[in-house]
Amino acid sequence: MADEPGGWELHRAVKKMGEDLTTGLAQLNQRLDRLVSTDAFNAEQRRVDDRLKDLADDIAGERAARVAAQETERSERKEGDKAQQATLDKLTTNLRWVAASIILPIALFVATLLMNMRGES
Repeated sequence: MADEPGGWELHRAVKKMGEDLTTGLAQLNQRLDRLVSTDAFNAEQRRVDDRLKDLADDIAGERAARVAAQETERSERKEGDKAQQATLDKLTTNLRWVAASIILPIALFVATLLMNMRGES
C-alpha cells in the first residue's frame, strides 16, 4: 500500500481532470459556436444557387438579345443592299435612255450628212 496514492492525491488528480475537462469543453463550445447550422448552410446554399441561376439567365438573355440584334442587322443590310441595287439599276436604265436619246439623233444626223454628201457627188 505504500505505492498507492493517498486521499489528497486522488482528490487533486480528480480536481485536475475536472479542470481539464472544463477547459476542453469550453474550447469545444467555442469551436461549435463558430460552426454554421445545417439550416443556415442550406439557406445560404439556396441563395448562392439562386444568384448563380439569375446570372446564368442574365447571360443567356444577353446572348439571345445579341443574336437577335445581329440577325436584325443582317436583314437590314440585305434590305439596304437590295434598295441600293434597285437604285443602281434605275440609274443605269436612265443613263442608257439618256445616252440613246443623245447618240441616236447625232448618229442619224451624221448618217443624213453622209448620204447627202454621197448623193451630191
